[in-house]
Amino acid sequence: MEQKVHMADEQLDLGIPVPDKPMKNGRPERQPGPIGVPRKLGDDETIDYISNKEVVKLTDAEIVRQRIAKVLVHQYGINPEDMVRDYPLQVLNAETGRMSRKRASIAIFEHGKPKSPETLKRIVVTKARPKNGRTVTKIRTYAQADAQLQELRDLMAAAGPSCTLGMWTDDKDLYFIERESTRFEPRFRPLPNWPRGDNEEFDATRDASSLAELRHADEYMLRFAFRRCHNFIHGNEGLPKDAAFWQFLYVLFAKIHDERLVREERQEPRFRVGIEDLDKDGRTGSPAVAARIKELFNEVKDFYADQGLFDDRDRLTLSDPALTFITSELAPFSLYATPIDAKGVAYQELVGDNPAR
Repeated sequence: MEQKVHMADEQLDLGIPVPDKPMKNGRPERQPGPIGVPRKLGDDETIDYISNKEVVKLTDAEIVRQRIAKVLVHQYGINPEDMVRDYPLQVLNAETGRMSRKRASIAIFEHGKPKSPETLKRIVVTKARPKNGRTVTKIRTYAQADAQLQELRDLMAAAGPSCTLGMWTDDKDLYFIERESTRFEPRFRPLPNWPRGDNEEFDATRDASSLAELRHADEYMLRFAFRRCHNFIHGNEGLPKDAAFWQFLYVLFAKIHDERLVREERQEPRFRVGIEDLDKDGRTGSPAVAARIKELFNEVKDFYADQGLFDDRDRLTLSDPALTFITSELAPFSLYATPIDAKGVAYQELVGDNPAR
């Protein structure tokens, strides 16, 4: 079935990865340093992406923070001038009743306003990636990650009611939460993803289409999303790696098909997850989401019937939780508008470990 893999690659329009190129847009150009020869960076150092001038040591935790800082700029359109790293807040310890000083990995403020708790809009907590290599691991639900997310909730509560959005990641798991408006104790709920930044004049890609609902996929985030989807299927559905790969590929076909219908026929998108589709802790998934994705894949099979791309063995058998999770991961991206090399790199993240059948 090697030919089938090549046909799938061609139909999905996924190109061959190309070497990374330095980004020229999306960050202010670095200003020349003092007259003289600048100090050479060590192998374990880099220029902080947020300040664009500070030298930081690349610890395991710092590597994740630097990646996420780039994602905030290029995926969410947030100006780095509105970010502060290691922002201190006075956090109440619910058990002892005492205040302690804790730091948000990245604090994001209202554009153009003085940086204070009153203008703090979003908080990001980043952690070092768990040392388990590239082995497939089970993706945790929002409820299963509750202990880790408590730090994020505490920081958001300390910031006050203006801080409504939070993100937590360790480069393997990724969670978004929202603070709900309430007169009493703050309440938090999971989100499928974050909205774009509130400064629409700042567009990291210099492309107006990136302000649309679907976004050009940042290479790191698309690779991250592909890997998480594959690991969720393999870790939560009990499927071997090759079967997990093909089930993911079927969903990817449904995503591409939905984008085509929206773009060419002006149909309402069906490849989506709304707040109403999420259960409280992410365990049961959404039958409505699953039904929409299965409907899309059946249309895909009909669309390619004359090419013999699919046969009776090609069935989408993933559970409702798996389809809901994968849809929430992929829905924000416009694969049609994403550069070929970014899709190719993400595709190779999965294809490289899966044999043709």
